[in-house]
Amino acid sequence: MSPEAFNNLAIRLQQTEAFQWNYSSSGVMSLNRVQEILSVALYRLGRSGNGGGERDAALQCGCGVGSIVGYTNRTVAGLLELNNDVMQFASEGERQHAAAWVCNTTGVEEWGKGWLVVDGTHIPLAWKPGVLSREHFCYKGFHSINVALVILPHSLRIVESVVGQPGSVQDSKVWASGSNILKKPRLYLDKGEFIWVDGGYGHSAITVGPFSHIAADKSRDLRHFNYMLSQVRVRVEHAIAYLKNRFRCLTGYRGNIYRVKDRITAAETIQACIVAHTLASRYDRPAVALFL
Repeated sequence: MSPEAFNNLAIRLQQTEAFQWNYSSSGVMSLNRVQEILSVALYRLGRSGNGGGERDAALQCGCGVGSIVGYTNRTVAGLLELNNDVMQFASEGERQHAAAWVCNTTGVEEWGKGWLVVDGTHIPLAWKPGVLSREHFCYKGFHSINVALVILPHSLRIVESVVGQPGSVQDSKVWASGSNILKKPRLYLDKGEFIWVDGGYGHSAITVGPFSHIAADKSRDLRHFNYMLSQVRVRVEHAIAYLKNRFRCLTGYRGNIYRVKDRITAAETIQACIVAHTLASRYDRPAVALFL
């Protein structure tokens, strides 16, 4: 995260209820204090594996384990308050740029109507859950939380996320469980527009995915269709890697899940990381341009 992004995020968090002093006359926490809390929380959320525990973070940050937990919880609460402001749907300008990118990449003007890409990603759990452990065991062979992300292929910006379903739930069901786009497609998509998906999502009036391998093996045209579609869909894999490389805690969530409340905490932490990443990525344009 760049210094400009960090300062902007700290200023925004200072205005949230999570960063208000209950015992202060003004009720406003100083910016230096907000930056201190935020830096500690981001350090913890940016680590995984060895060095990703609470004690390791406390040792590196020079504060107590209780402070690490408290700072992280406060930051997550503040980021969730910013969710509606940060996680905005694509503007008209972004739509046009995304459509132009798809047209230039594939060489097919009609494909520009598909300017969104969706896919799921698993957030591995470091420890076996004490609640619904079988439901969290995914087909990849570990316990996880499944997350659906809808992104703009030209900028990798996340415009919608569905968080909280256990790892055994199929990607399309995760997306359908909380997607506003699927609930009211005409509110977000114009007539004829659609979203690129993979084979697990199936085909519908607003989704287009690849042909099966059996069908593609029998037709050169279908193989070419699948190949060109992959040039667009690979961007969602880039977006997922972009997110997880910034917040390494998403490569192995270290929180214990013993109660239903713990599942909610895990989902809120993941969503908070998505919010912070979306805000920070606005300041990463020179670096992101290398992949466009």
